[in-house]
Amino acid sequence: MQSQMESQGAAEAVSFGLWDYLVFSFMLFGSLAIGTYQAFKGVKNADDYLLGGRKMKIFPVAVSLFSSFMSSIGILGFSGETYGHGIESYTQMLGAALGISLVACALVPVLHPLHLTSINQYIGLRFGSRSLQRLTMILGVVQGLLYMGICLYAPTVALTSLTPISSTVYIIVLGIITTVYSTVASLRAVVWVDVFQIGVMVAGVLTVITVACAEVGGLGEAWEIADQYNRTSFFNFRVDFYERHNFLNLMLMGSFYWGSMFGVTQANFQRLSSVPTLRSALSVILMTICFLVGFSFLLFLSGAVVFAVYAECSPLSLGYIKTKDQILSYFVLDKLSFITGVPGLFVAAVFSGALSSISSSLTGIVAMLWKDIFQLLPRFEQISHGREMTINKFLSVLVGIVMMILAYLSSKLGGLVQAATTVNGVTAGPMLGLFLMASLVPWVNRAGAWAGITISWSLNAWLSLGGLFYGSKPDLLPLSTEGCLFPEIENLNQTITEFLPVSSSVTSKGWVEENIYGLSYCVLQVIGAGLCVIIGCVVSLLTGGENLHALQKDLVHPVVRRFLPEDPSSNVQLTPSEEKPQYESTESLQNIVAVNTDLSKL
Repeated sequence: MQSQMESQGAAEAVSFGLWDYLVFSFMLFGSLAIGTYQAFKGVKNADDYLLGGRKMKIFPVAVSLFSSFMSSIGILGFSGETYGHGIESYTQMLGAALGISLVACALVPVLHPLHLTSINQYIGLRFGSRSLQRLTMILGVVQGLLYMGICLYAPTVALTSLTPISSTVYIIVLGIITTVYSTVASLRAVVWVDVFQIGVMVAGVLTVITVACAEVGGLGEAWEIADQYNRTSFFNFRVDFYERHNFLNLMLMGSFYWGSMFGVTQANFQRLSSVPTLRSALSVILMTICFLVGFSFLLFLSGAVVFAVYAECSPLSLGYIKTKDQILSYFVLDKLSFITGVPGLFVAAVFSGALSSISSSLTGIVAMLWKDIFQLLPRFEQISHGREMTINKFLSVLVGIVMMILAYLSSKLGGLVQAATTVNGVTAGPMLGLFLMASLVPWVNRAGAWAGITISWSLNAWLSLGGLFYGSKPDLLPLSTEGCLFPEIENLNQTITEFLPVSSSVTSKGWVEENIYGLSYCVLQVIGAGLCVIIGCVVSLLTGGENLHALQKDLVHPVVRRFLPEDPSSNVQLTPSEEKPQYESTESLQNIVAVNTDLSKL
């Protein structure tokens, strides 16, 4: 095996060549061209701009939905997870398949027929509260903005070593390109750009896997080497909620976290709303699950085969990389740099993951701002379609600027990246609990919903941030340096000691750090969702519950509707400070009849 010193010398001699820039530029300007082209295809109003006219095809929407949640963080993070801790974390994808399926069955038959634009409008309708609608909107916007900042900044940490371009330049250039094609185009454009970018992502990951397998003598040999170092263990059936990863914890995390990401986020809701029928929406979900399970396995596999290449001489132990998430970038720099265009393809793949997630979140935030804030103001109720589109595009530019600022702050304040990464987990569980209550528990009222979401979100934030700053840091599995050849260094072990991971068990902990912050991050979403449902149900019972005779049947699940009283009244009594939101159009009500027909055919 090539010595690590030789690898370092090769890495230092590398430059990002002309063909690499051409391949990378092709991806960027290809994305911009597709977005610009789609901008002139039948975008006549905000419905076309935000939802593709609700006439999108199943396959591109499924690809777009999948790519929306498979960002550069997934490309670099999943491979790094396997390199440092083994492939066991892939178990979460089995939980994701189960969770997404169950959440889709619980929510899509309710949400899709309503023909809404913002997912938060459903909460406003169900509980007769625009203030609760705005609260869920605020949580979604903050989560989306922070996530966009991470997606824009995170890959630059790994990729600045491949090119002479600084992280700040990457943030500005890519932020402008993403904002431009998300602004001038529509959801239709974003969907087709996602299809293009996912092709680049797959090509980049497959190239890494192929070359790594060839380096060690084939996939079988790579897997055997990884197995020798305990990187291929899938199932750990111990029941311990304080253990970072085991089968139960990962299944719970996959079910609740991914179920929430695909079930109650604006990016998911917009894509499902862009297809014409309920049957089409359910088909999109099924296809998306297949894409997610398949492609994420390639990402985890890439970490295993790259580990096999460096099994006897770890670049992390030697200090050539600072974190496990940089291993894929280091491999490209070390082993693929002399293949024309391959470094450019890898950079394009990583940024494709970032751009697909950013564009999806950006259009989702714009939709929420427009429907949940601006359109509810009297001065915007009767504006023309032209002005409506202009405002939406202005909001896109504004959101893009905020995204670039957050990405820049992330590059200056490293702690922001870790803190923002936890936001998805903080919000995912409570939001999932709120929507499941709204759909499946008809007697939950406004007071219960308010109590459930606020208390569960606050507690989840406390647990998540406490675990981030005061909880135990995971120890890496053993990394070897036995194969490193340094003739000029007499005592290699003493030289590399400073780079080896320090065990987190050395520091003594207090009761809170040990028993509360020590909980596995995998179970936090379960706690958030469970608390939201329990508190919401209890408070609703204590406050008299929802008036089932006044509850609109179309706002709960079709199965639940069978148990509601006949002929519900629509005259809901509201407090003076509240005004019950209305449907966007009579078309929403007309689709209530159609959905029952669709459901009977499924």
